[in-house]
Amino acid sequence: MNKISKRVLAALIASAVLMGISTFISVKNTEHNAQVGVESLSDYATEQAKLSEAAVSISEIQSDILSALASDDNIYRQEMLTAASEKLNALEESCLEEGSPLADAEPLSKLIRAETIREALFTSIKEENMKIADNIFFSEYNPRLTEAAECTAELMKELNSSRTGTNIQIYSDARTTKIISICLGLMAVSLTIFSLLYLDKRLSAQTDEPEEAEEDFSDKYELLSEEEEDSERLIEAEDTIETAVRCINILADGDPDAAPDGEYPYRYEHVLSAVRKMKAKLRFIAAQINRASEFVNAESVRISDNAEELSAAALEHERAAAELNECSQGMAELMTRSKEISEKLKVLCESNGSSVKDCRERLDDAKQVCEKLSESRRDMEELIKNASDIASRANLLAVNTAMNASKGESSGKSLAASADEARALAVAASDLSALTAQAAERFDENIRISTEAVSAAADSLNGFSDATENALDMEKALSDQCEKLSCGEEYISKISGFVILNKNAYEEYAVSGRMLSEQSLALKKIVPSPVRDEEKKEEKEPEEISTAAAD
Repeated sequence: MNKISKRVLAALIASAVLMGISTFISVKNTEHNAQVGVESLSDYATEQAKLSEAAVSISEIQSDILSALASDDNIYRQEMLTAASEKLNALEESCLEEGSPLADAEPLSKLIRAETIREALFTSIKEENMKIADNIFFSEYNPRLTEAAECTAELMKELNSSRTGTNIQIYSDARTTKIISICLGLMAVSLTIFSLLYLDKRLSAQTDEPEEAEEDFSDKYELLSEEEEDSERLIEAEDTIETAVRCINILADGDPDAAPDGEYPYRYEHVLSAVRKMKAKLRFIAAQINRASEFVNAESVRISDNAEELSAAALEHERAAAELNECSQGMAELMTRSKEISEKLKVLCESNGSSVKDCRERLDDAKQVCEKLSESRRDMEELIKNASDIASRANLLAVNTAMNASKGESSGKSLAASADEARALAVAASDLSALTAQAAERFDENIRISTEAVSAAADSLNGFSDATENALDMEKALSDQCEKLSCGEEYISKISGFVILNKNAYEEYAVSGRMLSEQSLALKKIVPSPVRDEEKKEEKEPEEISTAAAD
């Protein structure tokens, strides 16, 4: 029975140790994966936010400079240039931060180092040298902005690719750990089943042994029962002796009948005492094993519940990661769209520049036409004045003629004077008519030129208005892009919540693993004790027998 108990207990201890090792490995690897996942997710979110801010800043800088170039309001230009300068300073600080993904981007460094070009551009805009400003922006500064936007989009794609690789590595490690834990658990269960089958086999073999030892020992039991007077003690001794009979057949050295009659009672009492001690030890060990089994079962149930919650959280985490990946891909697409919008803005600004130039020329032509119209107006006023003089003189001649006629002074001298005056008035009227015809022709020509200039200016203004509307549409598209870029924060916060949930579950796993380890250590301390007690008992047995014989 001693050897059987040793083997069974050793098998149970081994299974408990395997379960503890499996739980410990699972907890440690899960904690490691959670830590790596949290750190990588935090770094990914930080870098993605910086790249998104840089992309938006570049687009806003380009939009502010274009607005300053297209505006005629000096105050609005100053505001746009100030906003662009502030955003450039913020972009420079972001690039100079330690560990920033923008630190090694050469196009961004070129954009930041182009201070001379930027100062020349801003100075030209402030001094209203629009031709020089347009040339500097479209030939030198805008290509740097476009390269910086393209570099930011490439960095975003590389960041998404590295994040995908990290997720694959974490999932692979978790899968490997899960397989190892399952294998260790199966080994522990197999070892437990094997020990139980072995114990059942040995107990069945004991019940099939011959009953000669019980028959031989019945005479000694009758002698002992005659000496006992207490019936309750006999009832208690009956169970103990029946157990002792089975134990003596296996544990006792030699045949009890071979011992002398005088020594046998002492030998029997010694064996009975040892069996009782062993029985107490086994009961204590069984109680400890039962408590450990109950604890292990409870912890297994709790770990199973936590595993289910963790599995659900992992699925949710995977779904959120997929959504975040989709959002990242959408961000990359939006960055590509931003590049296209920037190119369209470039073309639009070029067309706006030509439209503004054409509009200015048309306005200059219109100004000249207005001056000509003013001259025509002065000529018409002079003609009207001359016509008024001729009319006054004609009226005066008519009055004089009427007065002379009424007085009857129609002499030849007065008639000659009236005829001369009438001829002079006719000549003046003829000259006035010719001048009026010429002035009318010039006025018609000026009206035609003015109409053409106004129509051309209106067309230029309409084109500029259309270009402005397109610029507003593109600005709205950029604003929508910024709003979509901000959607990634929701997925990041959601994944952070799942990571915190996983971390709490892993901490509970760690506590369960430590408690299981403590139970395993307690079992290790308990189980070797009956073996040592049995060895000590075997060493002391001859001394006790000799002392009893002497007494």
